[in-house]
Amino acid sequence: MYNPPTKEYIDSQLTKFNEIITYLANRYKIAKNEFMVSKDLLIKISKRLHQREDYYQHFHNKKLAQIRRAGIAAYWILKYSPLRAIHPDKKYDINAYFAYYFMLSAAVSESAAEATVESSKKIKEAITNEFEDNFLRSLSEYDISKEAFMLIAECMALVVKQAMK
Repeated sequence: MYNPPTKEYIDSQLTKFNEIITYLANRYKIAKNEFMVSKDLLIKISKRLHQREDYYQHFHNKKLAQIRRAGIAAYWILKYSPLRAIHPDKKYDINAYFAYYFMLSAAVSESAAEATVESSKKIKEAITNEFEDNFLRSLSEYDISKEAFMLIAECMALVVKQAMK
């Protein structure tokens, strides 16, 4: 029997989302008044994540790995599109960037890499602009399954981990 997420679970998930959104805005120099965030959709995504975690626990008798969870989050971010750009001038949908950076932050976290200038350089060498561009285009143009997102996130984590050696 499924138990809905607690308020603490939802709040912690919203905090993670907000950290990524803030990073995204800073990285691409997007002012807060240039996009809108739907808190209702972020809560809906949080609930979907919780359902998937519960499903995974029930049917696989183990906890869903954080990196796979990030892949599922990316899937729901693209499906629900919780961000809306007021004046879209970016090459790709802002939600594609959000999904990508959500998975990348989980990959860095999974590698236990400290956020230093040196580690950022190593990650940038491993995950090139060409990869980022191709991946963002794929997120914007193709339907990708939840399972594929989990595998993509795991691959990103392996690339980051390898780069940090």
